[in-house]
Amino acid sequence: YLMCQKQPSLSTWLTSASEIVVSTAMTKEEYVDESAGTTMPYRLYVPKDYDAEKEYPVIVFLHGAGERGDNNTSQLINGIQAMFDTQEQIKESIVIAPQCPSGKRWVETDWTIGNYDSSLIEEEQLGIVMKILESVQDTYSTDDDRIYAVGISMGGFGAWNLLMNHSDVFAAGIPMCAGADPAKADILKDIPIWTFHGTADATVPYAGTAGMYNAIVSAGGNNLKLNTYTGSGHAIWETVSKTEGLIDWLFAQKLSERTEAKKIEAANLFDKNDSDVWLKALSYNGEIHAAQTLQNGGARSTLVFQ
Repeated sequence: YLMCQKQPSLSTWLTSASEIVVSTAMTKEEYVDESAGTTMPYRLYVPKDYDAEKEYPVIVFLHGAGERGDNNTSQLINGIQAMFDTQEQIKESIVIAPQCPSGKRWVETDWTIGNYDSSLIEEEQLGIVMKILESVQDTYSTDDDRIYAVGISMGGFGAWNLLMNHSDVFAAGIPMCAGADPAKADILKDIPIWTFHGTADATVPYAGTAGMYNAIVSAGGNNLKLNTYTGSGHAIWETVSKTEGLIDWLFAQKLSERTEAKKIEAANLFDKNDSDVWLKALSYNGEIHAAQTLQNGGARSTLVFQ
């Protein structure tokens, strides 16, 4: 699903006065791992009427390069307030907005080349983000079927990376004006993704997102949407954040639906004699979770998914 459009001026969007100001509604938190010697500030939004008997979807929001630091404030400058202004459903979710330290990147790659080889990059700052997510899941009543990654620019690289490396955690994602690893298309093809980029982006080339789109479609993906802003530059996130139905679409995506689809795919290959096909059918997120050894003659074997 490919959409080309001109970036509308902000005045063309119908917006209402936000009932929530993120700079005050999102509490200042800090993740500390004394054994590893790591810390990371983050902001946390929990609905005012939070009810522990309910389960809430979770958004991990990753900021861009200009908001790095340790003041636990700058990461709220771009994108996220616009979402609270115009996307009503986000107010009934839990939102985590970590802050990447100065001199670091969510993904340590050269943005100007767009896409990259993820096998050459260790997950450093995003590893801490995953620890923060786990902490929030332990503390609050979260809907673990609806965990999402959203990112802008440098954070868009991070959102793509979370989807590639933690497809067993994230149900869907919205990466904006970024790039990723086309070699991971076989993992990404099953993940609902709505991505955005401007063709005149001089910071991160449009070819990065276009290349990911083409790789995922070529791998058989049909859960991917790309909105191309013809003639627009890098800073499209305020407009994107106000896209009608953006968060409605996001919250409609469930991890369990993808897991069930994988089971059906495996069942369709159940009686195959080709061990390579079996291993592919029985794998999830690129790893074999559990399966009995395929016996000679194509004997039926038990499928076990964790």
